[in-house]
Amino acid sequence: MHQPPGFSDPNFPNHVCQLKKSLYGLKQAPKAWFDKLFQALKSLGFTQSSSDAFLFVLKVPVLVIVLLYVDDILVSGPDSSVCNLFIKKLSSLVPVKDLGPLHYFLGLEVQRTDEGLFLHQGKYLMDLLQKKKMEGAKPCSTPLGTTKLDHGGIPSDKPTEYRSIVGGLQYLTWTRPDISFAVN
Repeated sequence: MHQPPGFSDPNFPNHVCQLKKSLYGLKQAPKAWFDKLFQALKSLGFTQSSSDAFLFVLKVPVLVIVLLYVDDILVSGPDSSVCNLFIKKLSSLVPVKDLGPLHYFLGLEVQRTDEGLFLHQGKYLMDLLQKKKMEGAKPCSTPLGTTKLDHGGIPSDKPTEYRSIVGGLQYLTWTRPDISFAVN
């Protein structure tokens, strides 16, 4: 371990600082954050789902569901006042910023209607098209018919970029199962 550039002390060139808490951006920061949040949820009576380690459920007195993704927290339940009370209790244990009703989460746009929730990825798709400078691309119907793929081309000189696009398209199939065949 070495002293960071700009913070080296010429009198003590081999000394380093011992951190008393994890800093954002360090390798161990996500685990430290999850452990702290896990303990906070546990103290509030939540149980961790056996099928998804980042899903927590409180059943009594009223159902509250908490879904975690890194430092994003989604809180849901049939009673919004109970959810708001939970957010207030959680904010006393860990730093939390309430962004209000859900509109956008992990590339999914959420619109409330009289029938329920409508999920779509319109913004995600437009961002994906802009990333590849394909805003003017013409749509085609799916699933594809019998199409012969040409495997005789030159391999891409940017395989990471190709994988990124394919991964983005596969994520898009969550709300567009009709394009799954064409994407895969």
